[in-house]
Amino acid sequence: MLDIVNNGGAVITEFPPGAKPLPWHFPCRNRIISGLCQGILVIEAAERSGALITADCALEQGREVFALPGNVTSNKSAGTNKLIKQGAHLVTCSPEILEVLGLGELAVTLTPKGIDSLGLNKTELAIWSILSYDPIDMDQIIKRVGLLPQEVAANVTLLEIKGLVRILPGKLYVRSSI
Repeated sequence: MLDIVNNGGAVITEFPPGAKPLPWHFPCRNRIISGLCQGILVIEAAERSGALITADCALEQGREVFALPGNVTSNKSAGTNKLIKQGAHLVTCSPEILEVLGLGELAVTLTPKGIDSLGLNKTELAIWSILSYDPIDMDQIIKRVGLLPQEVAANVTLLEIKGLVRILPGKLYVRSSI
C-alpha cells in the first residue's frame, strides 16, 4: 500500500491501457470501486443513476450500503430514498457509518462539557458552541456570536488550528469531529 501512495497511485481496471471511457465501462468501474470498499455511501441519486449501479454491486459483494435521505419532491433524491426503503442504512453523519462498520471508537464527538478540557477561551467556546455539521459562513457566525468580525475571524482560525473547526469550499465553516 505504501508503495502505491509513494509512487503516485495506481490504476485498477479491466481494460487495457489507453481504453476510452465508453459509457458501458462505468458499471465495470463501479463494481471494482465497491469491491475495494467496506461500504458505500450514496449522497444523491436520481431514480436511474450510476450510484445505484454501484449500490447494487456493493450488495452483491456483501458490502454495506448507506444512503443520505433527501427531499421527497426532488428527482435527485429519488434514488437515495428508494435505497433507504429497500434497506440501506439511513445516515446523517459520519459517526453513524463508522458505527455500522465497527469503527465507532474512531468517531469522537466532543460535548460542550468535554471541550472544557481543551482550555478554550470564552470566544472560542462561544463560536464552537454555535457551529454544527451544517456549513455556515463567517457573517452568520459573527451575527450569532455578536462579536466584532476581526475577533471572530481570529478565534475561528485558532479553532481551525486546534482541529475543532474545518473550512469548506466557499468559505463555509463546520464543527470537526476529532
